[in-house]
Amino acid sequence: MGKDKSTINDNNRYPSSSNVEKDSYKASGEDEKSKYEATSPDEVILVFKENRKKELKVGRQMFTFMGPSSQKVPRSVVEHPDFESQRKYFLIKEV
Repeated sequence: MGKDKSTINDNNRYPSSSNVEKDSYKASGEDEKSKYEATSPDEVILVFKENRKKELKVGRQMFTFMGPSSQKVPRSVVEHPDFESQRKYFLIKEV
């Protein structure tokens, strides 16, 4: 009897194959957001080159970088006049 109950609980835990795929994907160690995130030609990757915290304010947007790190940002951020004075701290990569 006890074994039947655990089987029932396991079946309720994963009612559809899509849930099983998501759980196995999480177990693989990859970020779930990056799997489903669409890459747009209007995005670039900013790589902060220095080993310190940097808050980048461009227009009304704020981006925080911790040490040498990278973030996807809209291409409009790189083309904004506020970014020009901060450009020397970043590498810009196409997505």
